[in-house]
Amino acid sequence: MGAITIKAHTLEQALSSIKQGRYERIKAIMLHHTWVPNIAQDKGLSTVQGIQRAHTKAGAQDGILANWYSSNDGMLYNGRPLYYANWAHAAKLKSHPWDKVDPALRKLMDGDRMWCNRYCLGIETIGNFEIGRDNPKTSRSMALSLDLIAAVLKLRGLPVERVFFHRDVDPKTCPGTAVSKAWVRDQLRARLAGGGSSTSPLRVILLPGSTVIDCHPEVEAGVTRCDLRPVAEGLGYEVIAEHLSTQNKLYLRGGDTQ
Repeated sequence: MGAITIKAHTLEQALSSIKQGRYERIKAIMLHHTWVPNIAQDKGLSTVQGIQRAHTKAGAQDGILANWYSSNDGMLYNGRPLYYANWAHAAKLKSHPWDKVDPALRKLMDGDRMWCNRYCLGIETIGNFEIGRDNPKTSRSMALSLDLIAAVLKLRGLPVERVFFHRDVDPKTCPGTAVSKAWVRDQLRARLAGGGSSTSPLRVILLPGSTVIDCHPEVEAGVTRCDLRPVAEGLGYEVIAEHLSTQNKLYLRGGDTQ
């Protein structure tokens, strides 16, 4: 079979492709991050095509490893169909013995180190979600990965406990040390309950009028959190961050303070 043609998909289009394609065997989902490229390097389609070229050069069958890629441009990109055997998230038992595999996943695998490649939908999130790098809680690609995961869980009637991390079967930190399973599963429960999806997001509206401030708002434990800069700039303030690293101070200038 020839190389996979990478195309951009909305969440609805990706879910439709999963419904129509050879994904009927999905029994779990595995979340990844790219590490490289990170969010700042993400150019959407050309980035995923670059990943494909790198995987091809490394000898990957059909040139790409994961099943779906989520980008910070708000689009999902198809990768390898689930039925392909590969080492995208197989249990590498020489470096990650059975007693290191997540117990719940180990029970599902039942001794089959390739089980995840056959039955786990692998979703690669473009970003570096190690602590101190890209923030998964404000990342558009991570939100999109969680949207897709929630939609597939609902489609297949699977519980959030069937969502695993690459590090569960491989001695890696993937999908990043800043990403906890508890947080991911809480986010998925919120989506499945009807809230928290980037397809119907919380929005900050600037009044008077109806200008939407793109500040990545999110409700977490009853507290609304968002990026300060776009909110401040939307209100007409200048954000001065040059003293943040040395003085631990962020200055706002505007309005009556001028």
